[in-house]
Amino acid sequence: MEYTEAMKLEITQDKLVDLLMHAATREDIAATKKELKEDIAATRKELREEILGVKNELKEEINKLNLRMDKSDSKNDRILWFIILSMLVHIFLHVFHV
Repeated sequence: MEYTEAMKLEITQDKLVDLLMHAATREDIAATKKELKEDIAATRKELREEILGVKNELKEEINKLNLRMDKSDSKNDRILWFIILSMLVHIFLHVFHV
């Protein structure tokens, strides 16, 4: 099928406005998509930094707790040895009637 007749295209002002708005909408969508990607990347970076900060704070707190536990264990060890020695002294005195 061949069309050899001349064709006339008429576009009303309303249709022209619709076409232009549609084109602008596509551009707006592309620009918005780009902005969203940038925002998402920035948010991810910010979240990573926050997570690393919290992770470091937790490590510091764990280290502090470990130091306290070590000090507490040391103190408990001294108390335990004192009790054992005091019991041994009583046993020694009882066995040898000193």
